[in-house]
Amino acid sequence: MRSPTSRVCEACFSITELPAIRAGARQVEVTINGIGERAGNTSLAEVVMALKTRYNCLPFQTGINTGQIYATSKLVSMITGIMVQPNKAVVGANAFAHEAGIHQDGVLKNVETFEIMKPEDIGLHADNIVMGKHSGRHALRMKLKELGYDLGDNAFVLIKTSVTMFAAGWDSASSLRIRPCSTRSSSGRPRHT
Repeated sequence: MRSPTSRVCEACFSITELPAIRAGARQVEVTINGIGERAGNTSLAEVVMALKTRYNCLPFQTGINTGQIYATSKLVSMITGIMVQPNKAVVGANAFAHEAGIHQDGVLKNVETFEIMKPEDIGLHADNIVMGKHSGRHALRMKLKELGYDLGDNAFVLIKTSVTMFAAGWDSASSLRIRPCSTRSSSGRPRHT
């Protein structure tokens, strides 16, 4: 009986794991959220999603339900008490967040411009457009319309200026998520809750 070739890699998945798979490894040793015998072991989420999104180049299947990747990452984080860094590929809070106006505009026109996978592919159902000091007019106008506000140009300029100034005091793109802060009365006017 022939044993499968296995590969234990450290560091970035694209440098180590994928070439090993291409060269014949059929088992890779990975971790969830970097938890493992030592720091630097390759991420399961990154390897699995690289194989899924690049199936045309690497025609291999893992049998892993990718829709559970995010929930699994959150569970491991909760159990271990070790938080996932926000900029972690695939499962970090900012992995699918777009704050820069040019990115937001590109995503709104064609999501594949900046995302090779959908958040839903890993079980994440979140808004990827976050407002910040670099947000563009198109994204803010879209966000306000989602909330039921269709503002004239003067009112919009005031809101855009306020959002930019407010967001300038925050550290990360995930800090400012615009959500409704009021309900509407029967007359249709905002009622603050």
